[in-house]
Amino acid sequence: MKQSNVNDESEPSLAYKFVAEELARCSAISVHKENITYSGFALFVGACSVLLLSKDWPPVYLAKLDNVEVYMASIFTAFSVTIYIFLRHQLRGRRWAALRVSGCNWFLAKYVRDAYLKNESVVAMEHTPRKKLTGIKKLIDLIVPLDESVEAFKKELTVYPEFLKREWEEAEHRGTVALTNERIVIIATVVSYVLVMVRILTFSNA
Repeated sequence: MKQSNVNDESEPSLAYKFVAEELARCSAISVHKENITYSGFALFVGACSVLLLSKDWPPVYLAKLDNVEVYMASIFTAFSVTIYIFLRHQLRGRRWAALRVSGCNWFLAKYVRDAYLKNESVVAMEHTPRKKLTGIKKLIDLIVPLDESVEAFKKELTVYPEFLKREWEEAEHRGTVALTNERIVIIATVVSYVLVMVRILTFSNA
């Protein structure tokens, strides 16, 4: 463990303003990504529900086609892949924003605390560097999003001040509830796809 003080910058008021603006920016991004994600997810679940609960099977407008199962499976797969890629991108963006919001929140809380409690200093925890996804973990991450798949910032960037990078790194190690939400949406999407494909391929003549 090492001791560090959040007020170690030459212009603390400027640091506070910068972090506050970053917090507002990332909070807006998080809300935007969340709204778009749930809209896309609702569209997909609605389409799956119609296909699963429809009494006319296969649909009347496709019933006369030869190999109707192949057509339906191809169309639905293309639709599902498009939705999956869209949801994955939006959810990753939301988790990225959530990590940055968490880091900024903690920095501002420490900053305000130190402004009133002059004798207290922030204890920065030493963490083992997070490993990047490799091999089988990349495949698992496609169905069950993993914590290591999203970073609050690119470690090779030098533009950000050290005090803020430190807070973002700690946010990565604390984790975020956005990962749980991401897992629920992605797994539900995959399960919905499988259920519809089972009906298309198995019960198309029911």
